[in-house]
Amino acid sequence: MARVVNSLPAALAALSLTKEVREDDAIAIVLGARQVGDKGVKALVKAILRNTRSRQKLKSTGRLIIPLFDVSVCSLTDSCAEDIGTLIKEISSLKSLKLNGNFLTSLGAKMIFQALEKNESITNVQLENNRIGGHDAMEALSDCLMANHVAFRVLQIQVNQVRDAGMRSLSRGLALNRHGITQVNLWRCNIGDDGMVAFAKALHRNRTIEVANLSYNDIGDPGIYALCDALLVNESLTSIDLRHNLLTDRSIMRMIPVVTNANNTLNDIKVEHNESISSEYLINKLLDHVDLNNIGVVQRHEEKMRNVHGQRELRRLTSGDGPKT
Repeated sequence: MARVVNSLPAALAALSLTKEVREDDAIAIVLGARQVGDKGVKALVKAILRNTRSRQKLKSTGRLIIPLFDVSVCSLTDSCAEDIGTLIKEISSLKSLKLNGNFLTSLGAKMIFQALEKNESITNVQLENNRIGGHDAMEALSDCLMANHVAFRVLQIQVNQVRDAGMRSLSRGLALNRHGITQVNLWRCNIGDDGMVAFAKALHRNRTIEVANLSYNDIGDPGIYALCDALLVNESLTSIDLRHNLLTDRSIMRMIPVVTNANNTLNDIKVEHNESISSEYLINKLLDHVDLNNIGVVQRHEEKMRNVHGQRELRRLTSGDGPKT
């Protein structure tokens, strides 16, 4: 089991090496929410590489293993992205890389995605809540998805400035099946109808994505119409979150016949908190057909009334009143 270091001085001390080591040394670096900064990351990467090379010079049989490198919410900028890329390329034991909650932009993200293209060890990358977006960064991510089949089983880039241009570039990679992505988190990414249309086109070909979160975006009826066309052929998507968008009653009316008559896979749709949807009846009718428990609107209403009646009867009995004759 890896020993955990949770401060920069402790991490640097743990990485110092002055003599031959015959046993493996596994160190999980967990510095989330600490003011590590770019200089701290540079120092860490330098120390890790120095440790690795010293072991080689000393002909140590023990290896340095870094399974986790967590520098989330550490005030990082693009200045340390090249160093993170070096870490990705050089340390084959790295399994999880947490970079969320920083100030990385498209420039830094592009360096990281390019470094990940040939990596075969990392299975978890977290980049949410940064400043990543636009064509160049998402094009680099799309290229990465074509080459790397393990790092993004769950694609976590929510709360970034992906926008429509970035979504069009990313969708080219999402259309593939070899990347193995099962879940896509793209909420609060400034995605509009054009971006949703691109994602829908990807769903025509993709057979791995099961869950998609596109809430808190700017998706309206045209994007939902494209999604409905994709749902006619897609057989992998089981859950989609479209809350807090720009859907109207027309979107729901288009979705109802698709999930009722054509798509047998989708069993969870979230469309609440779209202010332009005025018909509760339409929402209920849609949810009636995707209810995981197979309980329709009428059955749910009857169950609610039974519960209300049961509570009233219980209050009457506990109040001391006898049964009515």
